[in-house]
Amino acid sequence: DLEPNYEGMPVGFERQNDLEPQCRAYFNDYDVRRSMYPSVLAGAAGFTYGHEGIRQIYRPGDRSHASDGRGVPTWDKALSAPGSSQLKLLKGLLLERSYFTRRPAQEVIVRSAGDGVITRCAAARCCHGSYLYVYVPIRQMLEIDTSGITTKRLRITVFDPVSGGVLLQWECENTGRVQYIPALQLDSFIVIDAV
Repeated sequence: DLEPNYEGMPVGFERQNDLEPQCRAYFNDYDVRRSMYPSVLAGAAGFTYGHEGIRQIYRPGDRSHASDGRGVPTWDKALSAPGSSQLKLLKGLLLERSYFTRRPAQEVIVRSAGDGVITRCAAARCCHGSYLYVYVPIRQMLEIDTSGITTKRLRITVFDPVSGGVLLQWECENTGRVQYIPALQLDSFIVIDAV
């Protein structure tokens, strides 16, 4: 992902000025998360959050750089946009575990809704077998290969990427596979730890 979705940026901004304001689409916090999690789990060293109002240092009366400015909040309001506070969950989880042993691991996703732009899950694992991360962009049936985790028991924690809170946590035997359907309609983040 060469450049992530900036929150508040018009989708297809070169065509937005031809549309009536009520017909326009803007990237939101979900779009930002859907760009961030797969990028970092694929091996990116980090992620830069952006907001259209901040990028432009947009003030009332300014000429917009990317569109006619309708729908773009001022830079000071953009500082508290929802996505700006939702990135800390991933950072915290990455720093709680061995950072330099994390490797991309798409192969652990045995079954999902597919590889479509919206449905594609992302995964990473510890090369020493102590944890797995799985980002699920929309609610779907998952089967995750846990045979690379070296213990007989697993702790599975499901996080809400919006609030950063724990939705569900349980322990189970490591049978080599975990099946799960997230409760949230949109994205969830799953951490599977060796116990």
